[in-house]
Amino acid sequence: MTATKRLMDAVRIPPIKDRDEATAIAAATATLTLAQQKAAILRDERIEALKMDFDLQIEEFAREIDKNTKRLSNWAVKNRSAEFGDKKTLYLAGHKLCFREGTGKVEFNAGVKEEEALNTILGSDDDAIIGRFTTIKTSLNKNAAISAWRASETLRDFLTTCGITVVKEEKFSFEPDTDSLPEAATIVVGKSAA
Repeated sequence: MTATKRLMDAVRIPPIKDRDEATAIAAATATLTLAQQKAAILRDERIEALKMDFDLQIEEFAREIDKNTKRLSNWAVKNRSAEFGDKKTLYLAGHKLCFREGTGKVEFNAGVKEEEALNTILGSDDDAIIGRFTTIKTSLNKNAAISAWRASETLRDFLTTCGITVVKEEKFSFEPDTDSLPEAATIVVGKSAA
């Protein structure tokens, strides 16, 4: 037998010979379909039960992590000059505590609303300015304002006259040194080692 013939025999679907065979195959297929549906339901129920068991544990871990991170953040802010000095990162037993500067966000000067700042920009005689700091829906293009604030003192002065200021916020983060934890050795990219 040739390789092609073997392949054809393996993928060939044999024809049904008569009505009795068709009836038997229909009954067998119905039984298989019900068994498949039952297996899928059992699988889904077991997965859901397992998921619920772990969800509770994961939520508790998340609450504890959040609480501890807030405590570490409060401690880091309170002791920043003594512990961090002029650095933004501190290592405690290999764990990284750090202050990261955000990309910046647009805020408006006291008493200035976004609409007022936008109207000031739209009142400019310079179409390039209007196009740069507004979007098609005629709202303030905050990303452009942030970029311009960094790039040009002239544009920064213009934005200031519109009542716009760009402020940068620092965000605190905690990055555990998982290599130093004994439990980490048993976990491989989301899978527990046997």
